[in-house]
Amino acid sequence: MKQQLAGLLCIAAVFLTGCSTLYDWQAQFFPAVVEEEEKEPVTPKGSWQDASYLPEALASMVEPADAILMALAESTEAYAPKDPDFFWHALSLFLGMYSENHLLVEVTDSSLRVPRKVAQEFATALYYDYDDLLEIPESRSDFVTYSDAEDAFYLGRGDRGLSETVITRWAKEDDGTYYLEAELHSCMDETVIQKAVFLVKENEYTDGMTNPTYFYSIADVICPTEEP
Repeated sequence: MKQQLAGLLCIAAVFLTGCSTLYDWQAQFFPAVVEEEEKEPVTPKGSWQDASYLPEALASMVEPADAILMALAESTEAYAPKDPDFFWHALSLFLGMYSENHLLVEVTDSSLRVPRKVAQEFATALYYDYDDLLEIPESRSDFVTYSDAEDAFYLGRGDRGLSETVITRWAKEDDGTYYLEAELHSCMDETVIQKAVFLVKENEYTDGMTNPTYFYSIADVICPTEEP
């Protein structure tokens, strides 16, 4: 009986102290349900163009796109350029498959010695918001190691298996950025393993490079592909 009376007194006190206290009481015991805002599909404003003609400087972007699609396909990771694990997963694939022809890279039968400046150059093509190489996480230490004495990275040469990435179509925006749709295909049966749309912008670091390979950077990855 005393407990029931105390409960009634508490409720009465809430009403006597005004509406604001009532709202506080409701918020404490019955919090509002917050619905996540649905993101609108990201699609180009310009019209899609067939990939049979693609400007040469853009055509080379199939290589960083390939590394990102392979990183996405090899794990459950989402595209996360600021996450050290994803950063080095994609970058080590990119270097392993495409850096061996660089003049500063030393190649053996099974490994590559990549100077820091080359790793930095390739990272600027992968990540538009790049400002420096992230520390190699423990999860990637079996794939890439760093020699402080040599200021260089050691990693295995890329073995991509029976697959290839192709750019299927592209679109140009009024501000000079591009959308590239790319697909990672199995060479066995043309199955699409992974696909995405890549937002590509001019690589702001090329002015400080000698004979740069990549004149654009990947600014965002929209996966899976959203139809316009």
